Amino acid sequence: MSVSLQRTVQKNAKYVCLASKNCPVDKRRRNRCQYCRFQKCLSVGMVKEGTKLLTISMETTRCWAERLPGFSELQRDDQSLLIDSAFLELFVLRLAHRIAPGYCSVLVRHVAG
Repeated sequence: MSVSLQRTVQKNAKYVCLASKNCPVDKRRRNRCQYCRFQKCLSVGMVKEGTKLLTISMETTRCWAERLPGFSELQRDDQSLLIDSAFLELFVLRLAHRIAPGYCSVLVRHVAG
């Protein structure tokens, strides 16, 4: 994730383009228009919610895993693997839900039911 995107989301910043909302954003001119830079981040697939989701979800996943029966008896590497795997599955499901909410609801009900 871009540091620029992360700061924009954390500050809840709202930018305005002083030109025609199509400023060049490249290595040399990336700091000229924050609005266009932010829009480019979004257009290449970066997710605004990712900055908060990554931190909150990882801690939530860790708490969930620590309550599983037998988790504490696993080796440290296996614990980390379980936490990382669960986190990634939940993260992918959240992103999929963002793209196709109706489809993901059916999928979650099917898996849970």
